[in-house]
Amino acid sequence: MRLTSKGLFSFAVGQTFPGTGTIAGVTAGTDLTGGGTTGKVTLNLDTTKVAQLKTANAFTGNQTVNGSVTATSFSGNGAAVTNVNASQLGGLASGAFAQLAANNTFSGAQTINNSVAVTSNVSFGSALNVTDTGTGNAIQAFANNLSGYALYGGNSGATGTGVGGNSNAGNGVAGNSTSGNGVFGQSAGGSTAGVSGVNTASGVGVYGNSTGGYAFSSDNHTTQARTMGGWVKAMAYVNASSNQVVSCFNSQLTGSAASNPPCGLAVTSLGVGNGVGNPIVDFGFEVNDRFVMVTPVSSGGNLPTAMLFPFNITQNQVRLYLYDLFTQQGVDSPFYIFVL
Repeated sequence: MRLTSKGLFSFAVGQTFPGTGTIAGVTAGTDLTGGGTTGKVTLNLDTTKVAQLKTANAFTGNQTVNGSVTATSFSGNGAAVTNVNASQLGGLASGAFAQLAANNTFSGAQTINNSVAVTSNVSFGSALNVTDTGTGNAIQAFANNLSGYALYGGNSGATGTGVGGNSNAGNGVAGNSTSGNGVFGQSAGGSTAGVSGVNTASGVGVYGNSTGGYAFSSDNHTTQARTMGGWVKAMAYVNASSNQVVSCFNSQLTGSAASNPPCGLAVTSLGVGNGVGNPIVDFGFEVNDRFVMVTPVSSGGNLPTAMLFPFNITQNQVRLYLYDLFTQQGVDSPFYIFVL
């Protein structure tokens, strides 16, 4: 060892400064890169293994954070994210999103491009309640097929209603069609109606109007309560000479019995005077409080007329006297009889 003119110690080959060792090399440890055995060496972080604060990091293993996490944005579908409590999603508060297990109120127009199933177990009220406060339709449905319904309602209860409507001033239920039926009703019950209308005040139960056709049309017989007026209760064409009901209709019967002779009617002859012209028609239901019309038919050149004799008969019977104006005697001429 020697001292230079500049005050520096110079060691001979193989000598070291007392109390120190010789660095033979630097080796990179865990998650580091670099190092060396000669000259100046550098150590760096292995960024494929160590996360960095100011760059994007991709974690391939499960991460556990025992504190809170704050981020300006998240990306991905979040399919595996659970127990997330966010104050906003997409700039919207949590109250802006519908929840599956809660009641939801939609304030905007909703479009659903698939079927909707509503199941409810309410004892009073509606499974589906729609209110329109403007002038449009609360519910509007369209079907583009040949056999289905745009709007269908069913009820399996004994006294329930499949489709019900209520209105304070307008139509409770309204139907419109450009080529089919505006409102269609069908029932398979033996004593029920395909379409039923009831008015609990003084209005009309069922109303019909047509600008060019019939206000009311039927493909079958019609009936009415016996005590009510408006429709015929029974009518018949009778051959008095044989007490035969030739053709008839009885609205108080159902099925083929209503129009197949004798339609529940029975004709007998009282046989007074000259023994002819005194038929009694028994309708099988009370007629003594109804309107009765009789039209006799000329046969054999006679000129018959008819009178009602409300004597010696039951409440189900009508007694006639058929009289020939030419001979001024009773005559067994055919006649039409109507009970209204």
